[in-house]
Amino acid sequence: MRGSAQASALPVNKDRMKATRPPDVNDVTVKERSETTLRLQWNPVPSETAYNYTLQYSNGTKIDDITGSAGGPVTYTVRNLIAGTEYSFTLFTVLQHVDSSGHNFSATTRPSDVNDVTVKECSETTLRLQWNPVSSETAYNYTLQYSNGTKIDDITGSAGGPLTYTVRNLTAGTEYSFTLFTVFQHVNSSGHNFSAPTRPSDVNDVTVKERSETTLRLQWNPVSSETAYNYTLQYSNGTKIDDITGSAGGPVTYTVRNLTAGTEYSFTLFTVFQHVNSSGQHFSNVTRPLSVIDVTVKERSETTLRLQWNPVSSETAYNYTLQFSNGTKIDDITGSAGGPVTYAVMNLTLGTVYNFTLITVFEQVKSMGHSFSAVTIPPQVTGLHCGYMSGGYAFSLSWNPPQGVWTQVEVEISGQSPRNVTGTKTDIVIKHVKPAQTYHITATSVSETMKSETATFECQTDPRVFGAEHAKYT
Repeated sequence: MRGSAQASALPVNKDRMKATRPPDVNDVTVKERSETTLRLQWNPVPSETAYNYTLQYSNGTKIDDITGSAGGPVTYTVRNLIAGTEYSFTLFTVLQHVDSSGHNFSATTRPSDVNDVTVKECSETTLRLQWNPVSSETAYNYTLQYSNGTKIDDITGSAGGPLTYTVRNLTAGTEYSFTLFTVFQHVNSSGHNFSAPTRPSDVNDVTVKERSETTLRLQWNPVSSETAYNYTLQYSNGTKIDDITGSAGGPVTYTVRNLTAGTEYSFTLFTVFQHVNSSGQHFSNVTRPLSVIDVTVKERSETTLRLQWNPVSSETAYNYTLQFSNGTKIDDITGSAGGPVTYAVMNLTLGTVYNFTLITVFEQVKSMGHSFSAVTIPPQVTGLHCGYMSGGYAFSLSWNPPQGVWTQVEVEISGQSPRNVTGTKTDIVIKHVKPAQTYHITATSVSETMKSETATFECQTDPRVFGAEHAKYT
Protein backbone atom coordinates (compact mmCIF):
# COMPACT_ATOMS: atom_id res chain seq x y z
CA MET A 1 0.00 0.00 0.00
CA ARG A 2 2.92 2.36 0.73
CA GLY A 3 4.18 1.69 -2.72
CA SER A 4 0.87 2.25 -4.26
CA ALA A 5 0.68 5.51 -2.31
CA GLN A 6 4.05 6.54 -3.67
CA ALA A 7 3.03 5.55 -7.12
CA SER A 8 -0.02 7.73 -6.89
CA ALA A 9 1.90 10.91 -5.81
CA LEU A 10 1.80 14.00 -8.10
CA PRO A 11 4.71 14.48 -10.49
CA VAL A 12 7.30 17.12 -9.62
CA ASN A 13 7.49 20.34 -11.86
CA LYS A 14 11.21 20.46 -12.45
CA ASP A 15 11.03 23.94 -14.16
CA ARG A 16 9.31 25.60 -11.18
CA MET A 17 11.81 24.08 -8.82
CA LYS A 18 14.56 25.59 -10.89
CA ALA A 19 12.97 29.17 -10.93
CA THR A 20 14.47 31.58 -8.41
CA ARG A 21 12.64 34.52 -6.77
CA PRO A 22 12.88 37.54 -9.12
CA PRO A 23 14.19 40.85 -7.79
CA ASP A 24 11.89 43.73 -6.72
CA VAL A 25 11.70 46.99 -8.62
CA ASN A 26 13.86 49.70 -7.11
CA ASP A 27 11.23 52.41 -6.86
CA VAL A 28 7.70 53.33 -7.84
CA THR A 29 6.83 56.94 -8.56
CA VAL A 30 3.54 58.70 -9.06
CA LYS A 31 3.59 60.35 -12.46
CA GLU A 32 0.09 61.78 -12.27
CA ARG A 33 -2.59 61.87 -9.68
CA SER A 34 -6.16 63.04 -9.38
CA GLU A 35 -8.78 62.79 -6.69
CA THR A 36 -9.66 59.24 -7.78
CA THR A 37 -6.61 57.93 -9.66
CA LEU A 38 -2.89 57.32 -9.23
CA ARG A 39 -0.75 56.82 -12.35
CA LEU A 40 2.24 54.77 -11.18
CA GLN A 41 5.52 54.27 -13.01
CA TRP A 42 8.58 52.14 -12.40
CA ASN A 43 11.61 51.00 -14.28
CA PRO A 44 11.61 47.30 -15.13
CA VAL A 45 13.97 44.99 -13.30
CA PRO A 46 17.21 44.94 -15.31
CA SER A 47 17.00 41.86 -17.44
CA GLU A 48 16.53 40.64 -20.90
CA THR A 49 13.38 38.99 -19.67
CA ALA A 50 10.10 40.88 -19.68
CA TYR A 51 8.89 40.38 -16.14
CA ASN A 52 5.26 40.71 -15.27
CA TYR A 53 3.97 42.36 -12.15
CA THR A 54 1.21 42.04 -9.63
CA LEU A 55 -0.04 45.09 -7.78
CA GLN A 56 -1.99 44.75 -4.61
CA TYR A 57 -2.91 46.74 -1.55
CA SER A 58 -0.75 46.06 1.46
CA ASN A 59 -3.65 44.24 3.08
CA GLY A 60 -3.33 41.62 0.35
CA THR A 61 -6.20 42.71 -1.84
CA LYS A 62 -5.13 42.23 -5.39
CA ILE A 63 -5.51 45.14 -7.77
CA ASP A 64 -4.26 43.78 -11.07
CA ASP A 65 -1.74 41.69 -12.98
CA ILE A 66 0.40 43.89 -15.16
CA THR A 67 2.22 42.77 -18.27
CA GLY A 68 5.73 44.14 -18.26
CA SER A 69 8.31 44.79 -20.89
CA ALA A 70 12.06 44.76 -21.00
CA GLY A 71 12.16 48.19 -22.57
CA GLY A 72 11.20 51.55 -21.08
CA PRO A 73 9.30 52.32 -17.89
CA VAL A 74 6.16 50.45 -16.96
CA THR A 75 3.03 52.51 -16.09
CA TYR A 76 -0.22 51.59 -14.47
CA THR A 77 -3.20 53.66 -13.34
CA VAL A 78 -5.03 52.71 -10.18
CA ARG A 79 -8.62 53.88 -10.44
CA ASN A 80 -11.77 54.35 -8.31
CA LEU A 81 -9.85 55.72 -5.37
CA ILE A 82 -10.98 58.14 -2.69
CA ALA A 83 -9.75 61.75 -2.74
CA GLY A 84 -7.23 62.76 -0.14
CA THR A 85 -6.41 59.24 0.97
CA GLU A 86 -3.07 57.55 1.53
CA TYR A 87 -2.86 54.11 -0.02
CA SER A 88 -0.23 51.46 0.80
CA PHE A 89 0.72 49.13 -2.03
CA THR A 90 2.95 46.14 -2.72
CA LEU A 91 4.33 45.59 -6.21
CA PHE A 92 5.51 42.07 -6.94
CA THR A 93 7.79 41.15 -9.80
CA VAL A 94 6.53 37.89 -11.25
CA LEU A 95 8.55 35.24 -13.15
CA GLN A 96 7.34 31.75 -13.91
CA HIS A 97 4.59 32.19 -11.33
CA VAL A 98 7.16 33.07 -8.73
CA ASP A 99 6.72 36.39 -6.96
CA SER A 100 9.45 38.66 -5.71
CA SER A 101 9.54 39.62 -2.07
CA GLY A 102 7.47 42.68 -3.00
CA HIS A 103 8.26 46.39 -3.14
CA ASN A 104 6.20 48.27 -0.58
CA PHE A 105 5.31 51.92 -1.16
CA SER A 106 2.62 54.44 -0.34
CA ALA A 107 0.98 57.18 -2.36
CA THR A 108 -1.86 59.59 -1.80
CA THR A 109 -4.62 60.78 -4.05
CA ARG A 110 -5.13 64.46 -4.64
CA PRO A 111 -7.42 65.91 -1.94
CA SER A 112 -10.66 67.64 -2.92
CA ASP A 113 -10.93 71.39 -3.14
CA VAL A 114 -13.14 73.31 -0.75
CA ASN A 115 -16.55 74.09 -2.21
CA ASP A 116 -16.60 77.79 -1.48
CA VAL A 117 -14.77 80.57 0.33
CA THR A 118 -16.74 83.46 1.77
CA VAL A 119 -15.65 86.79 3.17
CA LYS A 120 -16.95 87.05 6.72
CA GLU A 121 -15.46 90.45 7.42
CA CYS A 122 -13.55 92.97 5.36
CA SER A 123 -11.82 96.22 6.10
CA GLU A 124 -9.70 98.54 4.05
CA THR A 125 -6.60 96.38 4.71
CA THR A 126 -7.89 92.93 5.71
CA LEU A 127 -10.10 90.10 4.45
CA ARG A 128 -11.39 87.52 6.93
CA LEU A 129 -12.02 84.36 4.89
CA GLN A 130 -14.06 81.34 5.93
CA TRP A 131 -14.68 77.91 4.40
CA ASN A 132 -16.03 74.54 5.44
CA PRO A 133 -13.42 71.77 5.74
CA VAL A 134 -13.23 69.24 2.95
CA SER A 135 -13.86 66.37 5.33
CA SER A 136 -15.53 65.99 8.70
CA GLU A 137 -13.20 63.06 9.50
CA THR A 138 -9.78 64.05 8.24
CA ALA A 139 -8.07 67.25 9.29
CA TYR A 140 -6.60 68.48 6.04
CA ASN A 141 -4.28 71.48 5.94
CA TYR A 142 -4.46 74.30 3.45
CA THR A 143 -2.21 76.64 1.53
CA LEU A 144 -3.45 80.07 0.49
CA GLN A 145 -1.74 82.00 -2.28
CA TYR A 146 -2.40 84.79 -4.69
CA SER A 147 -3.38 83.65 -8.15
CA ASN A 148 0.02 84.75 -9.45
CA GLY A 149 1.55 82.00 -7.32
CA THR A 150 2.82 84.14 -4.43
CA LYS A 151 2.29 82.19 -1.27
CA ILE A 152 0.43 83.82 1.59
CA ASP A 153 0.42 81.16 4.31
CA ASP A 154 0.07 77.51 5.29
CA ILE A 155 -3.06 77.02 7.36
CA THR A 156 -3.58 74.20 9.82
CA GLY A 157 -6.99 72.69 9.30
CA SER A 158 -9.43 70.74 11.42
CA ALA A 159 -12.20 68.29 10.80
CA GLY A 160 -14.69 70.26 12.87
CA GLY A 161 -16.46 73.50 12.13
CA PRO A 162 -15.59 76.21 9.59
CA LEU A 163 -12.03 77.38 9.13
CA THR A 164 -11.14 81.07 9.14
CA TYR A 165 -8.07 82.99 8.05
CA THR A 166 -7.39 86.74 7.89
CA VAL A 167 -5.34 88.13 5.02
CA ARG A 168 -3.63 91.33 6.18
CA ASN A 169 -1.69 94.31 4.84
CA LEU A 170 -3.92 94.74 1.81
CA THR A 171 -4.75 97.90 -0.15
CA ALA A 172 -8.15 99.54 0.25
CA GLY A 173 -10.63 99.21 -2.62
CA THR A 174 -8.69 96.52 -4.44
CA GLU A 175 -9.87 93.20 -5.85
CA TYR A 176 -7.58 90.28 -4.97
CA SER A 177 -7.54 86.90 -6.73
CA PHE A 178 -6.66 83.88 -4.57
CA THR A 179 -6.17 80.14 -4.84
CA LEU A 180 -6.84 77.92 -1.81
CA PHE A 181 -5.22 74.48 -1.93
CA THR A 182 -6.23 71.56 0.23
CA VAL A 183 -3.03 69.80 1.35
CA PHE A 184 -2.66 66.16 2.33
CA GLN A 185 0.68 64.42 2.75
CA HIS A 186 2.37 67.25 0.83
CA VAL A 187 -0.05 66.78 -2.05
CA ASN A 188 -2.07 69.81 -3.11
CA SER A 189 -5.57 69.82 -4.46
CA SER A 190 -6.25 71.37 -7.87
CA GLY A 191 -6.97 74.61 -6.07
CA HIS A 192 -10.14 76.62 -5.49
CA ASN A 193 -9.92 80.00 -7.23
CA PHE A 194 -11.86 82.97 -5.90
CA SER A 195 -11.69 86.74 -5.77
CA ALA A 196 -12.60 89.24 -3.07
CA PRO A 197 -12.31 93.03 -2.81
CA THR A 198 -11.21 95.00 0.22
CA ARG A 199 -13.41 97.74 1.59
CA PRO A 200 -12.80 101.03 -0.27
CA SER A 201 -11.78 104.15 1.61
CA ASP A 202 -14.25 106.87 2.52
CA VAL A 203 -14.08 110.30 0.94
CA ASN A 204 -12.27 112.82 3.13
CA ASP A 205 -14.90 115.54 3.13
CA VAL A 206 -18.16 116.61 1.55
CA THR A 207 -18.85 120.30 0.99
CA VAL A 208 -21.93 122.21 -0.10
CA LYS A 209 -21.15 124.16 -3.26
CA GLU A 210 -24.64 125.63 -3.66
CA ARG A 211 -27.81 125.54 -1.65
CA SER A 212 -31.37 126.74 -1.99
CA GLU A 213 -34.52 126.33 0.05
CA THR A 214 -35.14 122.88 -1.47
CA THR A 215 -31.75 121.67 -2.81
CA LEU A 216 -28.19 120.97 -1.67
CA ARG A 217 -25.46 120.68 -4.30
CA LEU A 218 -22.77 118.48 -2.76
CA GLN A 219 -19.18 118.08 -3.92
CA TRP A 220 -16.30 115.82 -2.92
CA ASN A 221 -12.94 114.75 -4.24
CA PRO A 222 -12.78 111.15 -5.53
CA VAL A 223 -11.11 108.56 -3.32
CA SER A 224 -8.60 107.68 -6.05
CA SER A 225 -7.11 109.44 -9.04
CA GLU A 226 -6.66 106.09 -10.78
CA THR A 227 -9.79 104.03 -10.02
CA ALA A 228 -13.29 105.34 -10.77
CA TYR A 229 -15.19 104.28 -7.67
CA ASN A 230 -18.95 104.72 -7.49
CA TYR A 231 -20.87 106.10 -4.54
CA THR A 232 -24.15 105.61 -2.69
CA LEU A 233 -25.72 108.53 -0.86
CA GLN A 234 -28.31 107.93 1.82
CA TYR A 235 -29.88 109.65 4.78
CA SER A 236 -28.37 108.62 8.10
CA ASN A 237 -31.56 106.70 8.92
CA GLY A 238 -30.67 104.33 6.08
CA THR A 239 -33.05 105.68 3.43
CA LYS A 240 -31.26 105.53 0.10
CA ILE A 241 -31.12 108.69 -2.01
CA ASP A 242 -29.21 107.58 -5.09
CA ASP A 243 -26.35 105.61 -6.63
CA ILE A 244 -23.79 107.99 -8.10
CA THR A 245 -21.34 107.13 -10.87
CA GLY A 246 -17.90 108.39 -9.95
CA SER A 247 -14.80 109.25 -11.91
CA ALA A 248 -11.09 109.23 -11.26
CA GLY A 249 -10.72 112.80 -12.47
CA GLY A 250 -11.92 116.00 -10.84
CA PRO A 251 -14.46 116.49 -8.07
CA VAL A 252 -17.75 114.58 -8.03
CA THR A 253 -20.96 116.60 -7.62
CA TYR A 254 -24.52 115.60 -6.81
CA THR A 255 -27.65 117.66 -6.12
CA VAL A 256 -30.11 116.47 -3.48
CA ARG A 257 -33.58 117.74 -4.38
CA ASN A 258 -37.08 118.05 -2.93
CA LEU A 259 -35.85 119.10 0.51
CA THR A 260 -37.56 121.27 3.10
CA ALA A 261 -36.39 124.84 3.67
CA GLY A 262 -34.46 125.58 6.84
CA THR A 263 -33.91 121.95 7.76
CA GLU A 264 -30.78 120.13 8.86
CA TYR A 265 -30.20 116.85 7.04
CA SER A 266 -27.81 114.08 8.11
CA PHE A 267 -26.26 112.04 5.32
CA THR A 268 -23.91 109.07 4.83
CA LEU A 269 -21.84 108.82 1.66
CA PHE A 270 -20.50 105.35 0.86
CA THR A 271 -17.69 104.62 -1.58
CA VAL A 272 -18.65 101.49 -3.55
CA PHE A 273 -16.27 98.99 -5.17
CA GLN A 274 -17.38 95.60 -6.51
CA HIS A 275 -20.61 95.86 -4.46
CA VAL A 276 -18.62 96.46 -1.27
CA ASN A 277 -19.39 99.68 0.63
CA SER A 278 -16.91 101.75 2.57
CA SER A 279 -17.56 102.44 6.26
CA GLY A 280 -19.35 105.63 5.23
CA GLN A 281 -18.58 109.33 5.52
CA HIS A 282 -21.13 110.96 7.84
CA PHE A 283 -21.95 114.64 7.44
CA SER A 284 -24.78 117.08 8.02
CA ASN A 285 -25.91 120.22 6.26
CA VAL A 286 -28.85 122.57 6.10
CA THR A 287 -31.05 123.99 3.40
CA ARG A 288 -31.51 127.72 3.07
CA PRO A 289 -34.33 128.93 5.36
CA LEU A 290 -37.32 130.86 4.03
CA SER A 291 -37.46 134.61 4.22
CA VAL A 292 -40.22 136.27 6.22
CA ILE A 293 -43.27 137.20 4.16
CA ASP A 294 -43.79 140.74 5.41
CA VAL A 295 -42.46 143.26 7.92
CA THR A 296 -44.76 145.95 9.35
CA VAL A 297 -44.01 149.05 11.38
CA LYS A 298 -45.99 148.78 14.60
CA GLU A 299 -44.74 152.03 16.09
CA ARG A 300 -42.53 154.82 14.90
CA SER A 301 -41.09 158.03 16.18
CA GLU A 302 -38.71 160.60 14.85
CA THR A 303 -35.71 158.35 15.71
CA THR A 304 -37.08 154.81 16.08
CA LEU A 305 -38.95 152.22 14.07
CA ARG A 306 -40.57 149.32 15.91
CA LEU A 307 -40.76 146.48 13.40
CA GLN A 308 -42.85 143.31 13.62
CA TRP A 309 -43.08 140.12 11.57
CA ASN A 310 -44.49 136.64 11.86
CA PRO A 311 -41.90 133.87 12.34
CA VAL A 312 -41.05 131.71 9.35
CA SER A 313 -42.06 128.54 11.19
CA SER A 314 -44.41 127.70 14.02
CA GLU A 315 -42.18 124.74 14.96
CA THR A 316 -38.59 125.89 14.57
CA ALA A 317 -37.24 128.97 16.34
CA TYR A 318 -35.16 130.60 13.62
CA ASN A 319 -32.99 133.62 14.34
CA TYR A 320 -32.76 136.75 12.21
CA THR A 321 -30.23 139.31 11.10
CA LEU A 322 -31.40 142.84 10.30
CA GLN A 323 -29.23 145.04 8.15
CA PHE A 324 -29.47 148.10 6.01
CA SER A 325 -29.72 147.32 2.31
CA ASN A 326 -26.15 148.51 1.80
CA GLY A 327 -25.03 145.56 3.91
CA THR A 328 -24.39 147.37 7.16
CA LYS A 329 -25.47 145.09 9.97
CA ILE A 330 -27.90 146.40 12.56
CA ASP A 331 -28.36 143.45 14.89
CA ASP A 332 -28.80 139.69 15.35
CA ILE A 333 -32.27 138.94 16.64
CA THR A 334 -33.26 135.83 18.56
CA GLY A 335 -36.47 134.43 17.18
CA SER A 336 -39.18 132.18 18.51
CA ALA A 337 -41.59 129.70 17.03
CA GLY A 338 -44.55 131.31 18.77
CA GLY A 339 -46.11 134.69 18.15
CA PRO A 340 -44.79 137.66 16.20
CA VAL A 341 -41.20 138.83 16.52
CA THR A 342 -40.57 142.53 17.25
CA TYR A 343 -37.48 144.68 17.08
CA ALA A 344 -36.95 148.44 17.52
CA VAL A 345 -34.39 150.17 15.32
CA MET A 346 -32.99 153.12 17.30
CA ASN A 347 -30.93 156.25 16.70
CA LEU A 348 -32.42 157.03 13.33
CA THR A 349 -32.72 160.35 11.58
CA LEU A 350 -36.02 162.21 11.52
CA GLY A 351 -38.14 161.88 8.41
CA THR A 352 -35.76 159.50 6.68
CA VAL A 353 -36.61 156.58 4.44
CA TYR A 354 -34.60 153.52 5.43
CA ASN A 355 -34.13 150.46 3.26
CA PHE A 356 -33.69 147.24 5.21
CA THR A 357 -33.07 143.56 4.56
CA LEU A 358 -34.29 141.03 7.12
CA ILE A 359 -32.47 137.70 6.83
CA THR A 360 -33.66 134.45 8.39
CA VAL A 361 -30.75 132.51 9.92
CA PHE A 362 -30.57 128.76 10.59
CA GLU A 363 -27.35 127.00 11.57
CA GLN A 364 -25.39 130.01 10.26
CA VAL A 365 -27.09 129.68 6.86
CA LYS A 366 -28.97 132.76 5.71
CA SER A 367 -32.15 133.15 3.69
CA MET A 368 -32.24 135.22 0.52
CA GLY A 369 -33.52 138.09 2.62
CA HIS A 370 -36.75 140.09 2.72
CA SER A 371 -36.20 143.70 1.57
CA PHE A 372 -38.49 146.50 2.76
CA SER A 373 -38.51 150.23 3.44
CA ALA A 374 -39.79 152.31 6.34
CA VAL A 375 -39.67 156.01 7.18
CA THR A 376 -39.26 157.77 10.50
CA ILE A 377 -41.62 160.58 11.53
CA PRO A 378 -40.41 163.86 10.06
CA PRO A 379 -39.45 166.78 12.34
CA GLN A 380 -42.05 169.22 13.67
CA VAL A 381 -42.12 172.66 12.08
CA THR A 382 -40.71 175.31 14.48
CA GLY A 383 -40.04 179.05 14.46
CA LEU A 384 -43.27 180.08 12.68
CA HIS A 385 -43.28 183.81 11.93
CA CYS A 386 -45.71 186.14 10.12
CA GLY A 387 -44.90 189.39 8.29
CA TYR A 388 -47.22 192.19 7.02
CA MET A 389 -47.64 192.48 3.26
CA SER A 390 -49.84 194.28 0.71
CA GLY A 391 -51.59 196.56 3.12
CA GLY A 392 -53.13 193.69 5.02
CA TYR A 393 -54.40 191.81 2.00
CA ALA A 394 -51.54 189.34 2.23
CA PHE A 395 -48.90 188.23 4.71
CA SER A 396 -45.75 186.18 4.71
CA LEU A 397 -45.33 183.00 6.71
CA SER A 398 -41.87 181.55 7.43
CA TRP A 399 -40.36 178.85 9.64
CA ASN A 400 -37.04 177.43 10.67
CA PRO A 401 -35.54 174.66 8.52
CA PRO A 402 -36.74 171.39 10.12
CA GLN A 403 -34.11 169.10 11.67
CA GLY A 404 -33.97 165.95 9.63
CA VAL A 405 -35.49 165.03 6.29
CA TRP A 406 -38.73 166.30 4.85
CA THR A 407 -40.20 166.50 1.38
CA GLN A 408 -42.73 169.25 1.93
CA VAL A 409 -44.57 171.34 4.49
CA GLU A 410 -48.38 171.43 4.51
CA VAL A 411 -49.79 174.82 5.53
CA GLU A 412 -53.46 175.21 6.37
CA ILE A 413 -55.17 178.58 6.97
CA SER A 414 -58.65 178.86 8.29
CA GLY A 415 -61.06 179.49 5.50
CA GLN A 416 -58.65 178.52 2.70
CA SER A 417 -57.47 175.35 0.96
CA PRO A 418 -54.25 173.73 2.22
CA ARG A 419 -51.00 174.78 0.61
CA ASN A 420 -47.97 172.53 0.06
CA VAL A 421 -44.51 174.00 0.22
CA THR A 422 -42.22 171.49 -1.47
CA GLY A 423 -38.47 171.08 -1.41
CA THR A 424 -36.42 172.98 1.09
CA LYS A 425 -38.34 176.30 0.98
CA THR A 426 -39.06 177.70 4.42
CA ASP A 427 -41.56 180.47 3.60
CA ILE A 428 -44.78 181.17 1.76
CA VAL A 429 -46.91 184.23 0.91
CA ILE A 430 -50.51 183.96 1.94
CA LYS A 431 -52.88 186.03 -0.20
CA HIS A 432 -56.58 186.67 -0.29
CA VAL A 433 -56.84 187.69 3.33
CA LYS A 434 -58.33 190.77 4.94
CA PRO A 435 -56.54 193.45 6.89
CA ALA A 436 -56.63 193.53 10.63
CA GLN A 437 -57.70 189.91 10.90
CA THR A 438 -56.26 187.05 12.93
CA TYR A 439 -55.86 183.78 11.09
CA HIS A 440 -55.32 180.34 12.66
CA ILE A 441 -52.46 178.56 10.90
CA THR A 442 -51.20 174.93 11.12
CA ALA A 443 -47.95 173.67 9.64
CA THR A 444 -46.99 169.98 9.22
CA SER A 445 -43.79 168.62 7.73
CA VAL A 446 -44.12 165.61 5.44
CA SER A 447 -41.65 162.87 4.50
CA GLU A 448 -42.93 160.32 2.03
CA THR A 449 -46.28 159.33 3.53
CA MET A 450 -45.40 160.28 7.09
CA LYS A 451 -46.37 163.55 8.75
CA SER A 452 -44.90 165.28 11.74
CA GLU A 453 -46.86 166.57 14.67
CA THR A 454 -48.78 169.68 13.64
CA ALA A 455 -47.51 173.10 14.75
CA THR A 456 -50.15 175.84 15.32
CA PHE A 457 -49.76 179.59 15.11
CA GLU A 458 -51.89 182.79 14.99
CA CYS A 459 -51.10 185.31 12.28
CA GLN A 460 -52.56 188.87 12.20
CA THR A 461 -52.78 190.87 9.00
CA ASP A 462 -51.70 194.50 8.78
CA PRO A 463 -54.29 196.59 10.65
CA ARG A 464 -53.00 199.97 9.48
CA VAL A 465 -54.84 200.08 6.17
CA PHE A 466 -58.05 199.10 7.82
CA GLY A 467 -57.68 202.01 10.31
CA ALA A 468 -57.09 204.59 7.58
CA GLU A 469 -60.15 203.49 5.62
CA HIS A 470 -62.27 203.54 8.72
CA ALA A 471 -61.20 207.16 9.54
CA LYS A 472 -62.01 208.30 5.98
CA TYR A 473 -65.63 207.24 6.23
CA THR A 474 -66.27 208.46 9.74
